[in-house]
Amino acid sequence: MTNEEILSIIKTMTGKTDKDELFNTLILITVEEVKSYCNVTEVPGTLVAQLVVIKYNRLGAEGLSAQSFSGVSESYSDYSPDIIKQLNKYRRLKVM
Repeated sequence: MTNEEILSIIKTMTGKTDKDELFNTLILITVEEVKSYCNVTEVPGTLVAQLVVIKYNRLGAEGLSAQSFSGVSESYSDYSPDIIKQLNKYRRLKVM
């Protein structure tokens, strides 16, 4: 899947059509992270799109694990178990 196809999926998922530069940067970062984590050279585009949307939604809240304002509490965690499960399907062991 090309970056343009991934970008199109992300725009559809977020409803944002004016964030191409930001989304393209997040795509590049996410592809490298997935390649490094999974020890692969190709990554599934739909998984990258899901991860980019998660990253986009967390912008400005990096490093935050929980917050509470006026009785409303929010907590943030790493990727959901579903995402980790998908990543682990592509993960290859590195032999040294």
